[in-house]
Amino acid sequence: MLLQIKLGNIRERNIVDIREDSPILARLRAREQLKGECGRHRFRDVCAGCRGRAYEPVRDMLSADPGCWIP
Repeated sequence: MLLQIKLGNIRERNIVDIREDSPILARLRAREQLKGECGRHRFRDVCAGCRGRAYEPVRDMLSADPGCWIP
């Protein structure tokens, strides 16, 4: 599943600049901001769950991934 949030327009800005300057992507890179089980999980820094699957039910991209299969 994809996290369908607009980050910018590549016709107006360089994709590298969009990636580096995006406050949304900065939040996603800050794994300590993850909530629920994802935020407490032992694999948080290497996995982080599926942010798209986390976003869909509650509209919060930092919430727990409801489809996580790792206990």
